[in-house]
Amino acid sequence: MIKLTWNSKALERKLSFISKNLFGRLEQAMEQIGKLLVKETQRNVSGRLLQIRSGRLLGSIKHNVLTPPGKVTLEISSDTPYSLIQDQGGRTGRGGSVKINATRYMSRTLEEKSKQISNILHRSIKRAIQ
Repeated sequence: MIKLTWNSKALERKLSFISKNLFGRLEQAMEQIGKLLVKETQRNVSGRLLQIRSGRLLGSIKHNVLTPPGKVTLEISSDTPYSLIQDQGGRTGRGGSVKINATRYMSRTLEEKSKQISNILHRSIKRAIQ
């Protein structure tokens, strides 16, 4: 007779440790990514894609890391009423009389920095499971 016994308690403890460690590492990674994206988005606003007039848009670009149960979410945003139309373009004014071309000052940043974002997340996950 051959008998194999597996005690899953040790594995469950290790997986629980990795899960908690991973969550903390991902939160730190999202903070790092947020700072990177805000900096690069501000660079796009400050002359690369948009011209600064009042500086309100430039100063309003912020990031926030949210941690609802079981998730880590990064938000990059601006509270100016015109930030979305500047990024995506569209029509504004009375009856849509003014056309604003998309500058993609915010969405372009995400595309340009996707490799760096991937590397930050990869390193974070690697450290969490060691």
